[in-house]
This record gives sequence, structure tokens and C-alpha cells, in this order.
Amino acid sequence: MTTTTTLSETHINVVSCILDHRVKAANVLIEISIGDYLKIADYILDKNDFQRRRVIRGKVNQFLKADLEIGCSIPPIVLAILDETEPEDDDYKSISLELAEKRIQAAFEQKSLLILDGLQRTNVMLDVAADIRNDYNQKEAYLKGIIRAEIYVGIKRERMLYRMLTLNTGQTTMSSRHLMEILYYNYRDVNLGDGLRFVSDKDSESVKTDDIKTFKFKDVLDGFHSFVEKDELPIEKVDILTNIHSLENLKEIENKKNIFKEYFDTYYLFLQKMDSLFSAVTIDKDNANSYSEYPIKGSLFGKNTTEIFKKSQAISGFGAVCGDLSERGINLAEIRRIIEGITCQDGKKEEFVIAFLYGLDKIKEKSQRLGNEQRGFFRRFFSFLLDKDDNKKCFQQLFPALTRTIR
Repeated sequence: MTTTTTLSETHINVVSCILDHRVKAANVLIEISIGDYLKIADYILDKNDFQRRRVIRGKVNQFLKADLEIGCSIPPIVLAILDETEPEDDDYKSISLELAEKRIQAAFEQKSLLILDGLQRTNVMLDVAADIRNDYNQKEAYLKGIIRAEIYVGIKRERMLYRMLTLNTGQTTMSSRHLMEILYYNYRDVNLGDGLRFVSDKDSESVKTDDIKTFKFKDVLDGFHSFVEKDELPIEKVDILTNIHSLENLKEIENKKNIFKEYFDTYYLFLQKMDSLFSAVTIDKDNANSYSEYPIKGSLFGKNTTEIFKKSQAISGFGAVCGDLSERGINLAEIRRIIEGITCQDGKKEEFVIAFLYGLDKIKEKSQRLGNEQRGFFRRFFSFLLDKDDNKKCFQQLFPALTRTIR
């Protein structure tokens, strides 16, 4: 069945309605002119917080712009109309073509659609319109061009995440850590206090490595995943997809919010402890090489303890050890008490930091998979530091000046 509806002078040809039983929503195919789509494009570009930043650049951008200017077909833009209520699972089966049309009409009028797939194409379409704005004939022909769009009507947020991930396989895919941000998006709402804040991949904001109060959200999520899984290695894309697929709603994630905050508070306490002990220590290659027993050949992993321990490798190693200890009955509250008891001998603090950087430098010299090897190094260090049953003689020899209180 094909119908045409006029939405405040926006002409949409509704082609078909198919139920998507995986995400429990109606998938409606429409045809719309580029001009009518661009009426709402600027308003919806940034509505979906799960989307990547713009990534199309260079030749691909130029080719697509040239194609659009002369008239071409492009893959359908995929949009969504969210359902934030709590409907029964089978309610989507009652979405008819007529009901879908009404929902689409309201969404276009309210500019309340989200882009699931097609953000880059939308940006390029807007660029073309701007480039030819002074050529009336070319602009008129361009804006009359027809594109297709699929609209998911009545889709729930967590199912939208699953569909976004499946749509983004095989293209310029999101990184695993960006996908982690999507999975745990609501964790950014956790009240951190003390001026602490997270910066996400989409924020386009750099995080100063020596800023103790600002963290890359994805780095903290790496650590939390390591805590939950008791494994310092990063999560794979297929695992993220499986996690989202298994979620019938966001309650599972909501239930972990308090655990996430307690985990982060514990790590932040450790970072503060290191800062209080070693705040006067800043390392460069000159003073690093003043210790002949710790010859550092490559670049420094960090110039102070904040730079060293704010990195994903450190946070993941910490998370894995805390996960191990929690499984053995040493909870995060007890781990915080251990952290509060960490001390370092006066006169040995610079040596500790240089010895730590030396250990990381040796890994860089020999490693095949550097990131994973560094995570393993941090895991062994935190196990030495926090685990009363630890027997890692290599770390005891490397850091004899560092002591801790074990319950």
C-alpha cells in the first residue's frame, strides 16, 4: 500500500510498513524530497546523543557531493520515533500503516526524529545545499530530488541502540569504546560531586592528562567493564552487541549505576592518594636518566602519577584486580581502606615514579600487543598493592619503598 500525506507543506510518500520483531517496532519506508528532508535536518542532527561525530572527509565527501549535485540514489536514511512509555511487548504489532502515518506526521511537525544511520549523508546533503544556494536552477533541481528513509516507529531506547549497532557494521564503524559509551550512556547522569566530570567521545573536547577531575568517559567504562568481568582486556564489539541484544530494558544497567559510582569513587580515591604522595614529583628524560639502575630508552608513559594512572590501561588493571578481590569477599569499601593506608618512604618518591616508568618502558621494548601488555603490567602492580595474598616478588623488588595496609 502506498499513500501520500502532506505535513505542513512537507510531502511524504509512505511506501510500506513492516514489523521488525527483533526490536519490536514498525519499520516504515517513505520517499521524501531532499528539500523537505533538509527542512528538519538541521534540527535533528544533534538530537541523538549516541551518534558519532562527523567522520566523512576528503575524497569520499567530494564524490558524494558531486553525485548528489547531478542526481543520484543513496542508501535510505534511517530515522526513529522513540517510545518513552512502558508499552506491552506486543503493542508494536497493532501499529498499522495509518497509525504510523499519524506518528510520522507529528514527528516531522515537532522535529522530534532521531537519526540512527545517515548522519554523514545528511551533513553532505546540507553542504551541497549551501554550496549551490546562489544558483537558483541548480538548487531547485537538487531540492526536488527524491530520497528514501526508513523510520522506526515506536522503538524503545535500548532496542534503538541495538539496531544502531547492527546498522553500523560493515561501514565506517564506531570504535568499541564509543559503543561502550552507548551501552552505558545513562551512567553519565551519575552525580559524581567534587567538580568531577566525564567527557564523552562525541564531546570533541580534549582532556588534560594531568587534570585530576576530568576523565574520558570511555576510559572509566573500560575500567568498570574490567571490574565486572575481572579481566583487564578491552571489550570486543561483538560482546557489546551481545550485551545490548540481551537487554530487554535498561533496568539491568540502572541497577548497576550505584556499583559504577562506587567503583569510580574507589579509583578516584586511589588517584587522589597518588597525587597526595607524589604531587611534588614531575619526571622528564633528564632526571629519569639520573638513576642508572632504571634506564628508560623510549618516551615516558607519563610525567607524573596523575598522567600515568588516568590512562585506560591503568584504570582497566585496577578494575580487574578489584573484581578479583570482590569475588573473594574484599569489597570496594575495604579496598578504599587499603588505599588510605598506602605510604611511600620520604626521599624515595621520585625513585618510585621512575622505577614505574622503567617497568613500562621495558614492556614497550619487547611487546607485540603493547596496550594489552601494559594492562597486564598495571594489573600485576595493583594486585601487589591491594592483595594481601599477593606474592609478586618482581614488584616488591621494583618498589620496596611503597607499602600498604592490608586488613
